[in-house]
Amino acid sequence: AQLLQTRRPGRYQFHDLLRLFGRQFAAERYPERDRLAAVTRLITFYTATAWRSLLLLRPGDHRLATADPRWTSGGQVFSDVTQVVEWTELERGNLLAAVAQAASATPAVPAELAGQLTRALSACFDRRGYWQDLRRASQVVLELALRGADRAGQAYAHSDLGFACRRLGRYRDAATHLEAALCLFRELDDLPGQAYSLGNLG
Repeated sequence: AQLLQTRRPGRYQFHDLLRLFGRQFAAERYPERDRLAAVTRLITFYTATAWRSLLLLRPGDHRLATADPRWTSGGQVFSDVTQVVEWTELERGNLLAAVAQAASATPAVPAELAGQLTRALSACFDRRGYWQDLRRASQVVLELALRGADRAGQAYAHSDLGFACRRLGRYRDAATHLEAALCLFRELDDLPGQAYSLGNLG
């Protein structure tokens, strides 16, 4: 009794003090590699769910071809777009935290995971007008990709940053990111990425 709180029907969370106790207990009882493995499983679940959401929201999106098979199986199943929108609303804060946590835990958490999650979430955030969220997550991913010399990761992060900035009316920033994305996509011989960048620049 009184260990869980509910802020809306069907959604539960631990009380802050219980969550803090659980974190301290886990740190004392389990080695760091086990804790990070659990975090990786959680972020993998979110990523697989996000790819499923993209498939429903934009079935022909070029990003779907970039989904890494390591992070597409499992996840929550949606029956329609309405469920995707509801999921985005309910999990938005957790999803943004997952991107940041994945990036900060690299290399224990695979570096590509943060980029995969952000790329898969782009349509969810766009549909709800959460362009600031997409911009923040993409900036985290870009910095991570730059550190790891991941050119494909840089290209997609620049592309999503450009898209988010365009939606926010920051056209100069949008053009800078989209031109950087276009240059990288040309180097990678990625034709869909080039087309998307040129379309947004237009």
